[in-house]
Amino acid sequence: MGKKAKKQGSAHLSGGGKKGGQSKNENARAVLKGDSSARDFGRHNQKEKEKGSKQKQKKLSPGVTRAHKLAAKYEGYCPFSDPPSAASVPCVRLEDLTGDAFFEEFVLKRRPVKIQGLLPDLPAAHLWVKKKTRTAGTQPPSGSSSAPRDPISGDPEVQYDYLTSKAGTSKVEVEVREDSDSSFGKGRKVRMTFGAFLEQLQGQKGHLYYLTTQSIPQTIHGPRRLCSPPLSDLLTDFPLRPSPLLHRLVPYQYNLWMGRAPPPPASQWSTTGLHHDFHDNLYVLLKGRKQFRLFSPRCVPYL
Repeated sequence: MGKKAKKQGSAHLSGGGKKGGQSKNENARAVLKGDSSARDFGRHNQKEKEKGSKQKQKKLSPGVTRAHKLAAKYEGYCPFSDPPSAASVPCVRLEDLTGDAFFEEFVLKRRPVKIQGLLPDLPAAHLWVKKKTRTAGTQPPSGSSSAPRDPISGDPEVQYDYLTSKAGTSKVEVEVREDSDSSFGKGRKVRMTFGAFLEQLQGQKGHLYYLTTQSIPQTIHGPRRLCSPPLSDLLTDFPLRPSPLLHRLVPYQYNLWMGRAPPPPASQWSTTGLHHDFHDNLYVLLKGRKQFRLFSPRCVPYL
């Protein structure tokens, strides 16, 4: 596969005419017409090449075939398919979900789920962000029943001073995009302190910066540490094994994603390219909105 086949023609075939005394014209006619021995040799040569090609394909195909068979049997999530229960992402309340149910119904079945609620042992939910409070006399905008949102950073507010005091000196790699129309995930990164990143995030061009997964030294068994800066300086603000969800699971790695949408009137979101994570994700949203576009394993042959 992937190799171009050599061009074949009659020029390399010998005439195979009578022994001795054959004229040049007779020899030429034998080549142009193609005598029986030449044709037989050509067919044999072609069959051998086709046989070799099929053998090469057999060596490459088992893994692909197995992946397609597994994908065809997958029933965890696939829109517009049977069973109907797999055609949408379920939404459950945290208080109604036990660790066993989370593991058996979603992790084992590789089924995505949206969990509503706040983890009970997550100080970051109050230390990293705080909800805005309306002062007396202020009114929500017309047609809205909630407090107005900050046009740049949204609601709740990020506690920049707290994060800077705890992890401002941490060295991080930050993704940078050229403008609001371009996307992240193209390998353009700059190294700076976490405090400098927070300053950039509050500026007019803050939507061009995005803090994503930080590198961790690896061994043959996996990462050397559970997390890297800035999270390594914020370990007291979140649980290493969130209860009740992970009582049967061991966290592999923690990451912090942090960015900002462009200010009005721009409507673009900060986006990340299509990718696949090797480990299950428990994504905890502390501020803003996050839209996931999921593709079922049954769509693998079409991606």
